[in-house]
Amino acid sequence: MSSAVAVPAARGERIAAILPEALFFTAAFVATAGLAAANGGFFPTSWGWSGLAFFFVATAALILRTSVRVGRLELVFLGLVTALVGWTWLSGLWSIDLPSSVLEGQRGLVLIGAVAAVLALAPARPLLGAVLAATTLDCAYALATRLFPAHVGSYDPLAVYRLNTPVGYWNGLGVFAAIGAVIALGFAARGKSPVTRALAAASLLVLVPTLYFTYSRGAWLALFAGLVVLFALDARRLQLAAVSVFVLPWPIIAVAIASSYRALTRQSSVLPQAEHDGRRLALALLLLAIMAAVAALLAQLVERNFTFGTTVRRVFAGVLIAAVLVAIGAGIARDGSPPTIARKAYDSFTSAGKGGADLNSRLFSLSSSGRTELWHVAWLEVKAHPLGGGGAGSYERWYLVHRTSAQQVKDAHSLYLETLAELGPLGLVLLLGALALPLVAAVRMRRHPLVPAAGAAFSVYLVHAIADWDWELAGVTLAAVLCGLACLLAVREEREPAPISGRVRVAAGVATVALGVVALLGLVGNTALAASDSALQAGNWSAAERHAHTAIRWMPWSAAGWQRLAEAQLGAHDKAAAQRSLRKAIAKDPNDWVSWLDLVAATKGQAQVNALVRASALNPRGPEIAQVYQAVAHP
Repeated sequence: MSSAVAVPAARGERIAAILPEALFFTAAFVATAGLAAANGGFFPTSWGWSGLAFFFVATAALILRTSVRVGRLELVFLGLVTALVGWTWLSGLWSIDLPSSVLEGQRGLVLIGAVAAVLALAPARPLLGAVLAATTLDCAYALATRLFPAHVGSYDPLAVYRLNTPVGYWNGLGVFAAIGAVIALGFAARGKSPVTRALAAASLLVLVPTLYFTYSRGAWLALFAGLVVLFALDARRLQLAAVSVFVLPWPIIAVAIASSYRALTRQSSVLPQAEHDGRRLALALLLLAIMAAVAALLAQLVERNFTFGTTVRRVFAGVLIAAVLVAIGAGIARDGSPPTIARKAYDSFTSAGKGGADLNSRLFSLSSSGRTELWHVAWLEVKAHPLGGGGAGSYERWYLVHRTSAQQVKDAHSLYLETLAELGPLGLVLLLGALALPLVAAVRMRRHPLVPAAGAAFSVYLVHAIADWDWELAGVTLAAVLCGLACLLAVREEREPAPISGRVRVAAGVATVALGVVALLGLVGNTALAASDSALQAGNWSAAERHAHTAIRWMPWSAAGWQRLAEAQLGAHDKAAAQRSLRKAIAKDPNDWVSWLDLVAATKGQAQVNALVRASALNPRGPEIAQVYQAVAHP
């Protein structure tokens, strides 16, 4: 009788132990997949609902959990992130673009909320698995739009034809897939169960082809850098190399097959041929995924049943080193000596690059795609504001004034240089300090089975952010930050910290509630702005006015609501009301060239000329300004 009672009791204890981790896995998976699928978390409305959710979870955990433990490194990380976001908000005091400064601060709240929620809950083990599941799911949808173009997504062969859905930016999707690929390799080598290893290996046949179809050179380079970090960190790198030999050939074969289908790799492909090639590639990927899963199981079987001596290990290591040296030698033989290669790379990087129907050729170009000009303008802002920077979000307006072409961008395409330009040396120090802590933890916990993969995946993001605007994609940043947090939480497993005191929990709870309220205000205001924009595009002037008034009530500091209201009034041919609204918008934000250009349409005579001159000074190379000049000069 006692044994019969003991079995259900033991089962109940196991369920009770697993349930918190399962719930945490689900929450982290939904947050990462959902935010990345919402156009990468680029738009302000996604910051509102995600930040609000994170702060709610953090507050609930602080109230309901019997004890909350936070390690020293975790507290420092949270402190640096909070200080960085606080400095971002504060920089609005001297920014030439206050609305963008506030938006940057609102996006930063997502980061604070995510870190706070994870640290308050903190079962470390499911965190990395949740990121892998999220990246695989979103990339599976992205890949389906290429494999089944008539049934998933929308087919536009005349566009860039590089995968970007659902993240909304091909390079962002590329680094998202690369983060998942590094984690997948880690699980394929170190997963606890055979099923975990097999599924992780199979996921590479989703993640790597998705990365390929983005044609993102930066994401590929970041992936290679992440693999270097993975092998440098891992204390059992020979075992990792052996597993790689088993599982990596299959995604490589998949990319080779994918590159051979003309309709999937060239612009202007006809839909029937794209559908035909997509179905064939889908079948090949399915078969390769099965083979990768079997290979992972075979690798684990060999590892468990065979013991290799020192001689065999040395021979294997020698073969790997020889293969690397042969590859380097082949590269030198083909492209010349290292100085010659460096010179060719520099010339290619500074060139404008060449387009073409065959997107495969893009992968072998080192062109910066105009980034050198963007970086030059950012450096001009650094020199003009060497102490505090130009203020968060100021780069776009600084670029409009100092650009040498009509190219339109919002960001400097370099997280570190843009941070220095906008937030000054202090902002850059806070950023680098926060980003360095997970790497410190990864080195410290390098013997942990999955920490090297977490640290390497985090490094993928850090490398890619050198030359792109990943920070503005909150969903991609969240995936990377969760990998970093996995490294920090592993330190806690080594030495569990003492529970935080009741007073600290109360203070933390008050802070999370306050920040949640700020996130809620941003959500309501930004949702109203988005609704006003949609109504303006549809020509529904009354709805646009109504939503603009809502935005004005919830964000009285912002000029955006008044500017949207003016555009709706212009659409309704009420120029007098539009003038009044634009004067209020300009009083709040005198450096917005769009408001000045709208004022040109709402005025006549000298007032119109003055508004046009001011708009031109703020955006001298804007094609919109040139068109209005023509219209005013030749009515």
